[in-house]
Amino acid sequence: MPVGGSTIGEQTALTLPQFTDSILVTRGAVGSETYYRLTLEKLLNLRPTFACERSGTILVNDNTWQNFFGDTEFFDSMDWYDPVTGRFTPLIAGFYSFRTEAQWSGVGDSVNISAKIEKNATDNFTFNRKVGGAGGNSVGVSGGFVMNGTTDYVIASFLHQNGSAINLGATGLFMGWLDTSTRA
Repeated sequence: MPVGGSTIGEQTALTLPQFTDSILVTRGAVGSETYYRLTLEKLLNLRPTFACERSGTILVNDNTWQNFFGDTEFFDSMDWYDPVTGRFTPLIAGFYSFRTEAQWSGVGDSVNISAKIEKNATDNFTFNRKVGGAGGNSVGVSGGFVMNGTTDYVIASFLHQNGSAINLGATGLFMGWLDTSTRA
């Protein structure tokens, strides 16, 4: 963590300790960045993983993709999942696997429901299915992406074609993990 420092005009110069067993990672806008000290042990033995669920329903309009916001985290080993934006932004480059699923409440007969995992608002894995019955139906999808370890992010989202707004149930989940690091 940063220690010491001196003020130069309105800027603060930080004196950083010399780490031999860890690295210092920053995240956030200049002036409001957060510092993380990653130990060599954490980098080698702890794979970045997260899993979260939604504690309440989300009202979703017909034929509109709705981002999933997991407000209850089961675990987030590196604190890279943001429950406010629903984004997972890993700071270690590599191949990551993801899974999302949710249950709809009040889905009518022969209605299309979809789940999507999306990288940087462009690349995605999508699963669509036609369901029957009004008791609530689930949909999920899995996929993997190579993440650059800096700006790449992943979100999960859901869609229905029920004809009117319905609730995305409180049983939704979103998770991901590093499969293979691309660091040297």
